[in-house]
Amino acid sequence: MRYHLLALALAVALPLTALVSMNLYSGLRQAEASGYLTVRSVAQDLKRDAEQFLAESKHLLELLAARPLVKAMNPKRCDPVAGEFRQLHPHYVNFSLRDLEGRLVCGDLSQPARNPVSVAEFDWFREGRQRAEFTVSKAFFGQVTHKWVSVLTHPVRDDARRVVGLLVLPVALDHFQRRIAQTVLPRGSVTALVDQAGAFLMYSNDPGKVGENMRGKEIIDLVLRSERGETKAAGVDAVARIYSYETVSGAGWHVYAGIPEDSVSAASRANAIEAISVSAMFLILVMGLAFLIGRRIQAPLRAIAGVTAEIARGNRAVRAWPDGNREIRQAA
Repeated sequence: MRYHLLALALAVALPLTALVSMNLYSGLRQAEASGYLTVRSVAQDLKRDAEQFLAESKHLLELLAARPLVKAMNPKRCDPVAGEFRQLHPHYVNFSLRDLEGRLVCGDLSQPARNPVSVAEFDWFREGRQRAEFTVSKAFFGQVTHKWVSVLTHPVRDDARRVVGLLVLPVALDHFQRRIAQTVLPRGSVTALVDQAGAFLMYSNDPGKVGENMRGKEIIDLVLRSERGETKAAGVDAVARIYSYETVSGAGWHVYAGIPEDSVSAASRANAIEAISVSAMFLILVMGLAFLIGRRIQAPLRAIAGVTAEIARGNRAVRAWPDGNREIRQAA
Protein backbone atom coordinates (compact mmCIF):
# COMPACT_ATOMS: atom_id res chain seq x y z
CA MET A 1 0.00 0.00 0.00
CA ARG A 2 2.75 2.43 0.99
CA TYR A 3 4.65 1.83 -2.25
CA HIS A 4 1.51 2.40 -4.29
CA LEU A 5 1.02 5.76 -2.61
CA LEU A 6 4.64 6.67 -3.20
CA ALA A 7 4.26 5.74 -6.86
CA LEU A 8 1.14 7.90 -7.07
CA ALA A 9 3.02 10.80 -5.48
CA LEU A 10 5.82 10.42 -8.01
CA ALA A 11 3.28 10.30 -10.83
CA VAL A 12 2.06 13.73 -9.68
CA ALA A 13 5.44 15.27 -8.84
CA LEU A 14 7.54 14.16 -11.83
CA PRO A 15 5.38 15.84 -14.53
CA LEU A 16 5.48 19.01 -12.45
CA THR A 17 9.27 18.77 -12.26
CA ALA A 18 9.42 18.22 -16.03
CA LEU A 19 7.23 21.31 -16.57
CA VAL A 20 9.51 23.39 -14.35
CA SER A 21 12.56 22.14 -16.29
CA MET A 22 10.96 23.08 -19.60
CA ASN A 23 10.15 26.54 -18.29
CA LEU A 24 13.74 26.97 -17.09
CA TYR A 25 15.11 25.94 -20.50
CA SER A 26 12.70 28.33 -22.19
CA GLY A 27 13.84 31.11 -19.86
CA LEU A 28 17.48 30.50 -20.72
CA ARG A 29 16.68 30.58 -24.44
CA GLN A 30 14.73 33.81 -24.05
CA ALA A 31 17.58 35.39 -22.06
CA GLU A 32 20.03 34.43 -24.80
CA ALA A 33 17.73 35.79 -27.51
CA SER A 34 17.40 39.05 -25.57
CA GLY A 35 21.20 39.24 -25.25
CA TYR A 36 21.65 38.78 -29.00
CA LEU A 37 19.03 41.46 -29.64
CA THR A 38 21.00 43.88 -27.47
CA VAL A 39 24.41 43.28 -29.08
CA ARG A 40 22.84 43.28 -32.56
CA SER A 41 21.34 46.70 -31.91
CA VAL A 42 24.65 48.08 -30.59
CA ALA A 43 26.68 46.64 -33.49
CA GLN A 44 24.26 48.11 -36.02
CA ASP A 45 24.45 51.50 -34.30
CA LEU A 46 28.26 51.36 -34.43
CA LYS A 47 28.15 50.47 -38.11
CA ARG A 48 25.79 53.33 -38.92
CA ASP A 49 27.88 55.77 -36.90
CA ALA A 50 31.11 54.77 -38.67
CA GLU A 51 29.45 54.84 -42.10
CA GLN A 52 27.97 58.28 -41.45
CA PHE A 53 31.35 59.62 -40.33
CA LEU A 54 33.08 58.23 -43.43
CA ALA A 55 30.35 59.54 -45.73
CA GLU A 56 30.74 63.03 -44.23
CA SER A 57 34.53 62.78 -44.57
CA LYS A 58 34.24 61.72 -48.20
CA HIS A 59 31.90 64.60 -48.97
CA LEU A 60 34.28 67.03 -47.27
CA LEU A 61 37.24 65.75 -49.30
CA GLU A 62 35.24 65.98 -52.52
CA LEU A 63 34.50 69.64 -51.79
CA LEU A 64 38.14 70.35 -50.98
CA ALA A 65 39.41 68.54 -54.10
CA ALA A 66 37.19 70.77 -56.26
CA ARG A 67 38.62 74.04 -54.91
CA PRO A 68 40.70 75.90 -57.55
CA LEU A 69 43.72 76.52 -55.30
CA VAL A 70 43.80 72.84 -54.36
CA LYS A 71 43.59 71.73 -58.01
CA ALA A 72 46.42 74.15 -58.87
CA MET A 73 48.88 72.09 -56.79
CA ASN A 74 51.04 75.19 -56.24
CA PRO A 75 53.01 75.19 -52.96
CA LYS A 76 53.39 78.98 -53.22
CA ARG A 77 49.63 79.53 -53.41
CA CYS A 78 48.08 77.19 -50.86
CA ASP A 79 44.38 77.37 -50.20
CA PRO A 80 43.79 79.27 -46.93
CA VAL A 81 41.66 76.35 -45.72
CA ALA A 82 44.87 74.35 -45.15
CA GLY A 83 45.89 76.56 -42.24
CA GLU A 84 42.44 76.63 -40.69
CA PHE A 85 41.32 73.09 -41.25
CA ARG A 86 42.10 71.56 -37.85
CA GLN A 87 40.41 74.41 -36.03
CA LEU A 88 37.29 73.81 -38.06
CA HIS A 89 37.47 70.00 -37.80
CA PRO A 90 39.36 69.02 -34.62
CA HIS A 91 38.71 65.27 -34.96
CA TYR A 92 41.08 65.23 -37.95
CA VAL A 93 44.67 65.55 -36.78
CA ASN A 94 46.18 66.90 -39.98
CA PHE A 95 45.43 68.03 -43.50
CA SER A 96 47.81 67.85 -46.39
CA LEU A 97 47.97 68.02 -50.16
CA ARG A 98 50.61 65.83 -51.79
CA ASP A 99 51.79 65.25 -55.30
CA LEU A 100 51.97 61.81 -56.86
CA GLU A 101 55.53 61.37 -55.60
CA GLY A 102 54.39 61.81 -52.05
CA ARG A 103 55.95 65.25 -51.65
CA LEU A 104 54.13 67.79 -49.50
CA VAL A 105 52.51 70.61 -51.50
CA CYS A 106 50.44 72.25 -48.76
CA GLY A 107 49.67 71.18 -45.23
CA ASP A 108 48.40 72.13 -41.81
CA LEU A 109 51.15 70.69 -39.61
CA SER A 110 54.69 71.77 -40.36
CA GLN A 111 57.31 69.07 -40.92
CA PRO A 112 60.94 69.16 -39.79
CA ALA A 113 62.85 71.31 -42.26
CA ARG A 114 65.92 69.07 -42.36
CA ASN A 115 64.19 65.70 -42.55
CA PRO A 116 60.77 66.05 -44.10
CA VAL A 117 58.66 62.94 -43.76
CA SER A 118 58.33 61.00 -47.02
CA VAL A 119 55.05 59.19 -47.54
CA ALA A 120 55.74 57.66 -50.95
CA GLU A 121 56.44 54.22 -49.51
CA PHE A 122 53.61 54.14 -47.01
CA ASP A 123 50.93 51.59 -47.79
CA TRP A 124 48.11 54.10 -47.36
CA PHE A 125 49.68 56.47 -49.92
CA ARG A 126 50.36 53.79 -52.50
CA GLU A 127 46.84 52.40 -52.11
CA GLY A 128 45.25 55.83 -52.42
CA ARG A 129 47.31 56.67 -55.51
CA GLN A 130 46.57 53.31 -57.13
CA ARG A 131 42.83 53.33 -56.47
CA ALA A 132 42.37 57.02 -57.35
CA GLU A 133 39.19 57.25 -55.28
CA PHE A 134 38.18 57.85 -51.69
CA THR A 135 40.24 55.36 -49.69
CA VAL A 136 40.32 54.40 -46.02
CA SER A 137 43.58 53.03 -44.61
CA LYS A 138 44.40 50.51 -41.93
CA ALA A 139 45.53 51.68 -38.50
CA PHE A 140 48.69 53.75 -38.86
CA PHE A 141 50.96 55.52 -36.36
CA GLY A 142 51.57 58.99 -37.75
CA GLN A 143 55.17 60.19 -37.68
CA VAL A 144 54.06 63.82 -37.79
CA THR A 145 50.96 63.59 -35.57
CA HIS A 146 52.43 60.98 -33.20
CA LYS A 147 48.99 59.41 -32.90
CA TRP A 148 47.26 56.28 -34.09
CA VAL A 149 45.21 57.30 -37.09
CA SER A 150 43.36 55.96 -40.10
CA VAL A 151 44.37 57.93 -43.17
CA LEU A 152 41.62 59.03 -45.54
CA THR A 153 42.76 59.96 -49.03
CA HIS A 154 41.03 61.42 -52.06
CA PRO A 155 42.41 62.12 -55.54
CA VAL A 156 42.85 65.66 -56.82
CA ARG A 157 42.12 65.99 -60.55
CA ASP A 158 42.99 68.80 -62.94
CA ASP A 159 40.55 70.25 -65.47
CA ALA A 160 41.31 67.34 -67.81
CA ARG A 161 40.25 64.88 -65.05
CA ARG A 162 43.80 63.57 -64.67
CA VAL A 163 44.91 62.68 -61.14
CA VAL A 164 47.61 65.16 -60.12
CA GLY A 165 47.74 64.65 -56.36
CA LEU A 166 46.15 63.32 -53.18
CA LEU A 167 44.35 65.03 -50.37
CA VAL A 168 45.38 63.35 -47.10
CA LEU A 169 43.17 63.48 -44.03
CA PRO A 170 44.25 61.41 -40.98
CA VAL A 171 41.49 60.85 -38.43
CA ALA A 172 42.55 60.23 -34.83
CA LEU A 173 41.37 56.84 -33.63
CA ASP A 174 40.66 58.20 -30.16
CA HIS A 175 37.81 60.05 -31.88
CA PHE A 176 35.99 56.71 -32.17
CA GLN A 177 36.99 55.80 -28.62
CA ARG A 178 35.29 58.94 -27.27
CA ARG A 179 32.15 58.33 -29.31
CA ILE A 180 31.80 54.73 -28.16
CA ALA A 181 32.15 55.71 -24.49
CA GLN A 182 28.49 56.75 -24.63
CA THR A 183 27.33 53.16 -25.25
CA VAL A 184 25.71 51.56 -22.18
CA LEU A 185 26.06 47.79 -21.82
CA PRO A 186 26.23 45.33 -18.89
CA ARG A 187 29.46 45.09 -16.93
CA GLY A 188 32.15 43.11 -18.77
CA SER A 189 30.71 43.88 -22.20
CA VAL A 190 32.87 45.05 -25.09
CA THR A 191 32.61 47.03 -28.31
CA ALA A 192 35.28 47.32 -30.96
CA LEU A 193 36.13 48.72 -34.37
CA VAL A 194 38.62 46.62 -36.34
CA ASP A 195 40.44 47.46 -39.57
CA GLN A 196 40.90 45.25 -42.63
CA ALA A 197 44.04 43.64 -41.19
CA GLY A 198 42.57 42.82 -37.78
CA ALA A 199 44.04 45.75 -35.83
CA PHE A 200 41.95 47.68 -33.34
CA LEU A 201 40.78 51.12 -34.44
CA MET A 202 38.76 51.29 -31.22
CA TYR A 203 38.49 48.92 -28.27
CA SER A 204 36.21 49.91 -25.42
CA ASN A 205 37.84 47.84 -22.68
CA ASP A 206 41.44 48.91 -23.24
CA PRO A 207 42.27 51.98 -25.36
CA GLY A 208 45.94 50.99 -25.08
CA LYS A 209 45.30 48.17 -27.54
CA VAL A 210 44.38 50.58 -30.36
CA GLY A 211 46.62 49.85 -33.34
CA GLU A 212 47.47 46.36 -32.07
CA ASN A 213 46.87 43.55 -34.55
CA MET A 214 44.67 40.86 -33.01
CA ARG A 215 44.64 38.20 -35.71
CA GLY A 216 44.66 34.76 -34.14
CA LYS A 217 42.11 35.70 -31.49
CA GLU A 218 38.89 33.76 -31.95
CA ILE A 219 36.47 36.69 -32.21
CA ILE A 220 38.74 38.69 -34.54
CA ASP A 221 39.19 35.76 -36.95
CA LEU A 222 35.43 35.18 -37.01
CA VAL A 223 34.69 38.85 -37.67
CA LEU A 224 37.20 39.07 -40.52
CA ARG A 225 35.80 35.97 -42.26
CA SER A 226 32.27 37.25 -42.94
CA GLU A 227 30.38 40.51 -43.37
CA ARG A 228 27.97 40.03 -40.49
CA GLY A 229 26.85 37.42 -38.01
CA GLU A 230 26.21 36.39 -34.43
CA THR A 231 28.23 33.91 -32.45
CA LYS A 232 29.57 32.74 -29.12
CA ALA A 233 33.32 33.11 -28.86
CA ALA A 234 36.25 33.96 -26.62
CA GLY A 235 37.21 37.62 -26.74
CA VAL A 236 40.75 38.96 -27.01
CA ASP A 237 40.74 38.87 -23.19
CA ALA A 238 39.64 35.17 -23.25
CA VAL A 239 36.21 36.02 -21.75
CA ALA A 240 33.36 33.99 -23.30
CA ARG A 241 30.72 36.31 -24.76
CA ILE A 242 27.85 36.37 -27.21
CA TYR A 243 28.66 38.67 -30.13
CA SER A 244 27.07 40.44 -33.05
CA TYR A 245 29.28 41.91 -35.76
CA GLU A 246 28.89 44.01 -38.92
CA THR A 247 31.06 45.33 -41.76
CA VAL A 248 31.37 49.06 -42.42
CA SER A 249 30.52 49.66 -46.07
CA GLY A 250 33.19 51.25 -48.23
CA ALA A 251 35.97 50.91 -45.68
CA GLY A 252 36.49 47.23 -44.97
CA TRP A 253 36.27 47.99 -41.27
CA HIS A 254 34.41 45.69 -38.90
CA VAL A 255 32.46 46.48 -35.73
CA TYR A 256 31.36 44.11 -33.00
CA ALA A 257 29.62 44.17 -29.65
CA GLY A 258 29.67 41.43 -27.02
CA ILE A 259 28.04 40.63 -23.67
CA PRO A 260 29.53 38.04 -21.26
CA GLU A 261 27.67 34.73 -21.35
CA ASP A 262 27.56 34.75 -17.54
CA SER A 263 25.82 38.12 -17.59
CA VAL A 264 23.23 36.91 -20.11
CA SER A 265 22.30 33.82 -18.07
CA ALA A 266 22.67 35.31 -14.58
CA ALA A 267 19.00 36.20 -14.12
CA SER A 268 17.87 32.87 -15.60
CA ARG A 269 20.25 30.98 -13.33
CA ALA A 270 18.84 32.77 -10.27
CA ASN A 271 15.31 31.88 -11.40
CA ALA A 272 16.42 28.30 -12.03
CA ILE A 273 17.88 27.93 -8.54
CA GLU A 274 14.70 29.33 -7.01
CA ALA A 275 12.44 27.09 -9.12
CA ILE A 276 14.53 23.98 -8.42
CA SER A 277 14.46 24.71 -4.69
CA VAL A 278 10.68 25.12 -4.69
CA SER A 279 10.24 21.95 -6.78
CA ALA A 280 12.50 19.97 -4.46
CA MET A 281 10.59 21.17 -1.40
CA PHE A 282 7.28 20.29 -3.07
CA LEU A 283 8.58 16.82 -4.01
CA ILE A 284 9.81 16.18 -0.45
CA LEU A 285 6.45 17.36 0.93
CA VAL A 286 4.46 15.10 -1.40
CA MET A 287 6.66 12.08 -0.66
CA GLY A 288 6.46 12.77 3.07
CA LEU A 289 2.66 13.02 2.99
CA ALA A 290 2.46 9.80 0.97
CA PHE A 291 4.64 8.05 3.53
CA LEU A 292 2.56 9.28 6.48
CA ILE A 293 -0.75 8.42 4.83
CA GLY A 294 0.54 4.98 3.93
CA ARG A 295 1.70 4.42 7.46
CA ARG A 296 -1.68 5.62 8.81
CA ILE A 297 -3.50 3.09 6.62
CA GLN A 298 -1.01 0.25 7.01
CA ALA A 299 -0.74 0.20 10.83
CA PRO A 300 -4.37 -0.80 11.61
CA LEU A 301 -4.40 -3.28 8.73
CA ARG A 302 -1.35 -4.96 10.19
CA ALA A 303 -3.13 -5.09 13.57
CA ILE A 304 -6.18 -6.74 11.98
CA ALA A 305 -3.92 -9.19 10.14
CA GLY A 306 -2.21 -10.04 13.45
CA VAL A 307 -5.55 -10.66 15.17
CA THR A 308 -6.70 -12.83 12.27
CA ALA A 309 -3.55 -14.93 12.57
CA GLU A 310 -4.07 -15.38 16.32
CA ILE A 311 -7.67 -16.51 15.79
CA ALA A 312 -6.48 -18.97 13.16
CA ARG A 313 -4.15 -20.44 15.76
CA GLY A 314 -7.11 -20.92 18.14
CA ASN A 315 -6.80 -17.83 20.31
CA ARG A 316 -10.44 -16.74 20.47
CA ALA A 317 -9.84 -14.13 23.19
CA VAL A 318 -7.80 -11.76 21.05
CA ARG A 319 -9.51 -8.61 19.79
CA ALA A 320 -8.64 -5.89 17.26
CA TRP A 321 -8.66 -2.37 18.64
CA PRO A 322 -10.91 -0.10 16.51
CA ASP A 323 -8.45 2.41 15.05
CA GLY A 324 -8.06 4.18 11.70
CA ASN A 325 -10.80 5.46 9.46
CA ARG A 326 -14.44 4.27 9.52
CA GLU A 327 -14.00 1.49 6.97
CA ILE A 328 -11.05 0.02 8.89
CA ARG A 329 -12.94 0.21 12.21
CA GLN A 330 -15.87 -1.63 10.60
CA ALA A 331 -13.49 -4.29 9.34
CA ALA A 332 -12.00 -4.60 12.83
